Amino acid sequence: LTAIAVLPAGEGRPDQFAIVNVGDSRVYLARGGELTRATVDHSYVQELLATGHITEAEARAHPRRNIVTRALGIEPTVRVDSWLMPLVRSDRVVLCSDGLVDEVDDEEIHRIILANAQPQACADALVATAVANGGRDNVTVIVVDVVDGLDPDAVAGIPADATDDDTVQLTRSMALG
Repeated sequence: LTAIAVLPAGEGRPDQFAIVNVGDSRVYLARGGELTRATVDHSYVQELLATGHITEAEARAHPRRNIVTRALGIEPTVRVDSWLMPLVRSDRVVLCSDGLVDEVDDEEIHRIILANAQPQACADALVATAVANGGRDNVTVIVVDVVDGLDPDAVAGIPADATDDDTVQLTRSMALG
């Protein structure tokens, strides 16, 4: 699960995005000509990468790259990573499933983001590239452009560190009949 929600300004803070994720779907932030992963994958390979046991290139081809360490529906509760990020005018936020990132590396994603001015055209181009590169999984992409927010020159950095101590109780409802 990857999601964003807009939190209206209040108590001395500007409008913000709340970002949450569990698993290996991602949120990217394109700001000032740079692309940053705004979320951290919950996967075996990400743990190897974070501890320096493998490189980014090795991670892309690792035989266990699809093993997730946190996901919805496995246990009755799950730790959810969350961040708050100010809305900054001209930011572009990309939410995507692992079907995109398994087929398209971050550099190519960044090139496509820069080459497509319209959000829908950008999303379509990202999906088409993933499918053309093999499309072994479903590919979901949402592109959000921030048209009103803080002045980009007034903001430095990206989302704060994740607070991964949040636990969400999951419930399952079943239709009878």
